[in-house]
Order: sequence, then structure tokens, then C-alpha cells
Amino acid sequence: MSRLYFFAFALLLASLTAVNPIAIDTMMPAMPMIADALATDAASVQYTLSAYLVGIGIGQLVHGPVSDRVGRRPIALVGIVLFALSSAGCARASSVEMLFALRVLQGFSACAGLVMARAIVRDRFERNVAAEVLAYVGVFHSLAPLTAPIFGASLAVAYGWEATFWAMAIYAAVVSVIAWFALPETHRQTEHARFGVLAKAANFAHILRNPVFRGYLGCMAIAYAGMFSFLAGSPFVLITFMGIDPERYGVLTALIMVGHILASFSAARLVRRFGIDRLLGLGVLLTLAGGATMAGLAWLGIATVAAVMLPMFVYMLGFGNVSPTSAAAALQPFPTIAGTASSLFGFVQTMTATVVVELTGLFHDGTQLPMTTGVGVCGALAALLYLYVRAVRRRGEVAPTPEACRT
Repeated sequence: MSRLYFFAFALLLASLTAVNPIAIDTMMPAMPMIADALATDAASVQYTLSAYLVGIGIGQLVHGPVSDRVGRRPIALVGIVLFALSSAGCARASSVEMLFALRVLQGFSACAGLVMARAIVRDRFERNVAAEVLAYVGVFHSLAPLTAPIFGASLAVAYGWEATFWAMAIYAAVVSVIAWFALPETHRQTEHARFGVLAKAANFAHILRNPVFRGYLGCMAIAYAGMFSFLAGSPFVLITFMGIDPERYGVLTALIMVGHILASFSAARLVRRFGIDRLLGLGVLLTLAGGATMAGLAWLGIATVAAVMLPMFVYMLGFGNVSPTSAAAALQPFPTIAGTASSLFGFVQTMTATVVVELTGLFHDGTQLPMTTGVGVCGALAALLYLYVRAVRRRGEVAPTPEACRT
């Protein structure tokens, strides 16, 4: 595979996965406006983010197993088209309840690209190369959360909060056309797939019994949840509590994504040299440092923009290493049911983030404490789970398990 094709392939997958940060980060600066326009409170608007995550969680359990039967390409194409339609629906929402329901549908469709990207990479590449590809996908993918908050803030101020959802719909429509012509089918079945509920449950149980999968999944799920604690709470902490304007909020949020881009790029360059586990260790160390610093400053009563954003930048440096390495390592033992493994990986990751978002909203008190505490706790738990991964490796439980189950 030429280097040019390698990058083009990663960019194509990133365009599919980018609907997720676009759906979240474009809306974030408009969240206080949505609360005012729909005559509701901050917690209710935060719950629309939870609704989106619930949709992703449901979709994770559906898209991967179905793709093991019908292929990756159809699921990715249907998902991106449905995302465009649901985004247009969100723009027309007249109540927070209607927005809540449409965000569930939006999340259900958005996760098709996330699941298929991991499965497609697993279909085509071995362990370290898969991590490299996913890291490059992360680099391109990170351009969306880098620009989306700024773009979303500008749209919301100029045209109203509805414009943020219309922008999502237009993006998805363009990507669907590109994917129709450029996205290959990578899944090759060797036998007719069984599609019953019991067969799927057996596959999920088989995957969860693998200690390698559990360890890497735990690191990713908790680190991901810490990021979502920030995403759920930061609009109200920075805009409402600290008084910055939406445009400045968009710029600040975009700047912390530079950390994710830098880390993803370095992971792509270094993973073949140093291996997955060393880079994962560096990642969880940085998430621990960033989260603990942010929470500590908050509990000391230091309520400044810098006390939130600088530690979060460090946290995102860590997450940029955790994301590609943990995903590539977790899926490696399951070559014939990579779609199912990717679904389960994403489901647990998303549901963990949903719980943290709910807790952030539940304990919302108008200050930065609930959000920063959530980030800090997640950073610490990610580090503990990395120690579990190390223990699994020391016991020698790293070889792929036999795949007795079939999809």
C-alpha cells in the first residue's frame, strides 16, 4: 500500500467517524441558547447529550453484528444518510423532548461510522499497523473537534442554534456521496452467518471473557468518559459561571483539541517503534496528571479559565495516545467477529461516558466542581486499569483466544 493511499484511506474513515465530534462540539457553544429558546434549564440540555450517547450505545450493539453478516459498507452508508436526516430533524425541534428523541436517533446513526472504521481497520491490518492507521484516523478526525466549536459558535451567534444542526446535515450529505464512490467492502465471510439473538449474546460473552479485551476496553472507556465530563459541563462552567462569550469558548475548546492531534500524530509515528503498551502507558499517565491537576485546583477554590483549560489540554494529550492503542489491541484477538467486538467495545465505552454525563448533570451546582471532579476521577481510574493490563501481560494472558463462536 502506497503512503498516499494509506493517508487517503485514513482520511476517508475519519470523515465517517467525524460525525460524532461534529454532532457534539458544533452544538456545545449553543447549549445555553437552546436552554433559553426551548424554555428549559441547563440540566435538561445536558441530558440531550446523554440522549445522544444512549443512541450511540444502542447502535453499537446493532451495527457491528449486522456488519459481520451483511458487510461494512452498507452499514456505513445507511448510517451517514440517517445521520443527515436526523440532524435536519433536530434543527426543526420545537421542544426539548423532541430534541431529546431526535438526538437518540442521531447518535444511533452516527455510531455506524465509528464501529465500521474500527472493524474495517481490523479487517485489513495487523496489530501495530492497525494502531498506526487508527492513530492517523485520529489525527484527521481531530480536525472536526478542533474547528467545530468555533464554527458552531459563529453559526449560533449569526443565525441561531438551529444553524448548528443544519451544518451537521450538510456535512453528512456530502460525506455520504464521497463514501458511496470511495468506501470499499473489507469483510470477507467464510461461511453463512448466524444472526439469532442467542448467537450474538454468545459472541458478546465470548469476547468479554478475554482478559486482554477487558483491560484495553477499560482504559479506553474511562478515559473517554473523562472527556465527556468536560464536554457536558464546560459550556455552563465557562460561559455561564466564568462569563466568557460563546466565540471565545469555541476557540478555547478548539485549542485543547490540538493536544489530541499532537498525541495522535506522535502515536502514529512511534507505535511501530515502541509498541502499543508503552504508548498506552504514556497516555494514561497524562490523563491522570491532567485530571488530578484540574480537580485539585477546583477543590482549592481556583476558579479560572486557565485552571480548567490547561489541565484539560494535558488530559487530551493522554487521550490521543489511549484511543488508537487501546482500540487496536482490544480487537486483535477477534479476526472473524471484528464487527461484533468493535460494537461491544464502543457500547461499553459509550455507556460509561453516558453515566458520567448523567452524574455531571445531576450534581451540577453552577460551579466547576462536578465537572472537574469527574475528569479527575476518570484519569485516576484509567491509570488503575492500565495496571490491570500490565498484570494480564505478566500472567502471559496476551495470546488471541480461539474463536469458537461464529457470527
